[in-house]
Amino acid sequence: MLRYASSRFGFRALGASVSAVGFSHFTATRAFASSQTQRTAKVVVVGHENSNGDEEFEYLNKSAQIVSYLQDASGLDNIDTSADILFVSEICTPVLMKELVSRMPNLKWVHSRWAGLNHFLCPELINSDIPVTNAKGAYSHSLAEFALFGCLYFEKLAPRMLAQKEKHHWEKFVVGMIDGKTLGVIGYGDIGQYCAKMCKAAGMRVIALRRRPGLTDDDICDKCYGPDEINTLMAESDYVLVATALTPGTFQIVGKEELAACQPHCVILNVGRGPCIDENALVDALQSGTIRGACLDVFDKEPLPESSPLWDLDNVFLSPHTADMTPSYFREGVKKFNINMDKWINDEPLENICDKAAGY
Repeated sequence: MLRYASSRFGFRALGASVSAVGFSHFTATRAFASSQTQRTAKVVVVGHENSNGDEEFEYLNKSAQIVSYLQDASGLDNIDTSADILFVSEICTPVLMKELVSRMPNLKWVHSRWAGLNHFLCPELINSDIPVTNAKGAYSHSLAEFALFGCLYFEKLAPRMLAQKEKHHWEKFVVGMIDGKTLGVIGYGDIGQYCAKMCKAAGMRVIALRRRPGLTDDDICDKCYGPDEINTLMAESDYVLVATALTPGTFQIVGKEELAACQPHCVILNVGRGPCIDENALVDALQSGTIRGACLDVFDKEPLPESSPLWDLDNVFLSPHTADMTPSYFREGVKKFNINMDKWINDEPLENICDKAAGY
């Protein structure tokens, strides 16, 4: 069943000096002006109806209407092709997006519920003038907490503590401190910056790698390198955090050569995308002692195959892609869409417009 958005708007008191007649005239005039300038919107949702978090659609602007849900290509003939907005709620392949772009001549805006775009970008969308927005910022804080946790997990020798607990063995030992250690961030976008900020507050030195290092002008990053200086960053870092989006330029950006540049005590953390690391090279580096360990939330293939050596390595902490799966996880992406929908209806600039050619 298709749903219509409800309203959350109310009136503010205008003060005792405004008469009832004046107030009526004011509100009528304002309503008339609003009706002349506000848009309407028809939305196609790529995803299942009543998915987790969809309760936030209750607060969608009243001038917007969800007209169709699409789960896969079999439903293409049933969508309302007059719709002008796409909300990509679940995995949408480039092939499916190509079909949607060709079948929706009025399409004017695509929003991704998630931060990533790599799963649905296609040349037809990239080369069009249709803006794509995402949920940048919705999940960054939780990922930053996971990154800090990963540093502390290894610095405080948590595996040794857990092993002693299991054996009921009491033995004191010296633990490390992340204060003064260097965090190297690969991908200094919104997620990378949140992680850097949290680790910086804990006393870490922060260096970063980004496509355009000249854009870095905050007081968190101590030094920013360009893509061709990645081995320098690897060599300087006690912890390397991969927080980049997956694009052709970042596929296996951390491979055998980059891992060989690390210090033996270096730990690799990944909260970005699994394929950004050459997983076979990572396993080799972990088994050979080239690096100390890894804290991973994402993987080349998910679910991680039972045959993966990563499961059995004592120097690896694994999370089943749950670092950002907080109680509000599914709602946050819809909230970002609702905010942008208000802007769209009022013909205001959208937030979180992505660089489609760059892939993020």
